Amino acid sequence: MPEVIRHLAPVAIALALSSCSPGTGSDTDPAPETEGAGGAGFATQIDPPLPDYARLIEARPQIAARNVSIEPSGEPPPDAKLIGDLWIKRLESRDALDGVGFSEAGPEAFAQLLDTRMSRRDFDAWVKANGWDVPRHIAFHFIDALSLPNVTAEARPRIRYWPAQSGRTGMQNMAALQGKVFVRDGCFFVRKYDGSESLAWFLAETGLDVDDEGFLVLRDRRTGWIVARVGETMTWAGPNALKITLRQKAELYAACGEHPVASVGNPESEESVMVRYPHLRELMPPHPGPPPAPPAQAAPPAQAAPSPPAAPASD
Repeated sequence: MPEVIRHLAPVAIALALSSCSPGTGSDTDPAPETEGAGGAGFATQIDPPLPDYARLIEARPQIAARNVSIEPSGEPPPDAKLIGDLWIKRLESRDALDGVGFSEAGPEAFAQLLDTRMSRRDFDAWVKANGWDVPRHIAFHFIDALSLPNVTAEARPRIRYWPAQSGRTGMQNMAALQGKVFVRDGCFFVRKYDGSESLAWFLAETGLDVDDEGFLVLRDRRTGWIVARVGETMTWAGPNALKITLRQKAELYAACGEHPVASVGNPESEESVMVRYPHLRELMPPHPGPPPAPPAQAAPPAQAAPSPPAAPASD
């Protein structure tokens, strides 16, 4: 894997750019998707034809300006440290704190910047519901809101379980990793370069839909853009910790079996990246191949025929 990361390092730039894509809507996820409708007809999609990414990229709509921060508009009050500590605890209680910028080093430092894993819309609703006043001396930074569900109604009957974390994504490692992400009998897998397969686990910003040709596709839930057809070789940012609860793991195992689980982040089609950055094609290593065949069982060594009993000695 280190060799793959070294070859793919330039792709990290593309991933970093795509991770900043804007969006609108609520980032509150519904309950996790479990089984599709019925017990049969689950999808298998491993080697689909590539869509026309040049056309898809050209047709992407322009994104309106975002309101993703609150900038300071007042001087720090005498109790700035107490106020900052209070807001840190509030955000931590929602698992929505991504980082803190302090005024200085030392015990008297107070928070003057809070990076959150909330959209501005959800932050405003949260503050209003609790009757809080937002401190004017602290800068609040937000993430892009989600505009799509995690699984559309068209896609839901085709899968057994949608494997994705529910909490939003904050800061993460940005090395470019790669593998083939596909669905087999309604379960999502990732195939690595050594041929090994694991159950795939997505970040919250990736959703599942069906395209105009009837193929399962991954969409960016912030922008609505199609980022990959399921079954393609994809690239994503990592390596990052797998964020999966005990309940989610139990549900995933019940639906798809007790296989290893690997994070595939918010993946994007390798072909889509190459269309946008053609000079990267020559840097890509070979695609992950199918898993290796099990070693042949060696035949047991032939048993020598027993020797006939010796004839009795004559007188």
